[in-house]
Amino acid sequence: MRSFSPVKLAGRAWRRWRGDSRKFIFLYHRIASPAEDPFALAVPERWFQDHLEILRSQCRLVSMDEILRRRAGRSSFVASITFDDGYTDNLRTAAPILRSAGIPATFFICTGCLGDARGFWWDRLASGIGAADRVPPHFEDVQGIPLADSLGSPESRRKATLDIALRLQRVHPLERDRVVADLENALESGGSGQAEPCPVLDEAGVRELGAEPLAQLGAHTENHAMLSMLPREEQLAEISRNVAKLADITGTRPRFVAYPYGSEQAYNTDSCLAARDAGLEAAFVNHAGRFDPKGQPYLIPRYYVPPLPADRFRTWLRGILGTG
Repeated sequence: MRSFSPVKLAGRAWRRWRGDSRKFIFLYHRIASPAEDPFALAVPERWFQDHLEILRSQCRLVSMDEILRRRAGRSSFVASITFDDGYTDNLRTAAPILRSAGIPATFFICTGCLGDARGFWWDRLASGIGAADRVPPHFEDVQGIPLADSLGSPESRRKATLDIALRLQRVHPLERDRVVADLENALESGGSGQAEPCPVLDEAGVRELGAEPLAQLGAHTENHAMLSMLPREEQLAEISRNVAKLADITGTRPRFVAYPYGSEQAYNTDSCLAARDAGLEAAFVNHAGRFDPKGQPYLIPRYYVPPLPADRFRTWLRGILGTG
């Protein structure tokens, strides 16, 4: 998924880079309409269908293999679609839409919590805070991570969720997950709301998604760790375990990896070396950069797609393509 750092959802000015400037890889996470979406990860189904129609009017949509290996024409844009994390809606909602439209996509799957109906750690954090009305009287700061004095308004809950997630994404996965569990326990007595499920694919779902004729699966680490926070050997283990698990489930070894969060602070040179040492052909980041698969195969840029309705998405896309 993208970094939790605040971003503007529309009208963001991207730097122009040399390299193959007519190729673009777009990043989605969920195709769903949750009641709360503090991280802006969910694009509603109707909007996603609109996005695809608009993308097709501006770009030739191709597979990952084609966009990495072929040059774009001088007068056309070439694009590929990706998804990060491995939510169940990727299979149940996104895949049928893509199949019907004949559009290929690559799904980068994190294997650390396959089958968890609660979602990933950030989903559990958001659900716990979203269901709370107040800070419980017995709550004490957990690892220096404070909650707001009041969780009585949507804005206060959103701010608390983003503030805590921004800190936790830089914590080792073992400690991060312990803190989230502690926060969940502390918040259980803080309100009467209902936590919203954000189900993750189970092994059968991963297998089914991998069998889609236009789908390709990629690696996204075992525990969705911020790789730059780990020594190189742990980074390699995170990637290698993920690759081995996906190969065991599907019978096909992934060839690509997407770095979790993907911001410029979320990976480092050791991450690129770990991806290479794991035997992967390419790695993907979540920010603008030089599109040069031959010269920089482990730093391939992608563009996070915000949840925008058709008109605003069209304007956003023109900004990305440089045609606005």
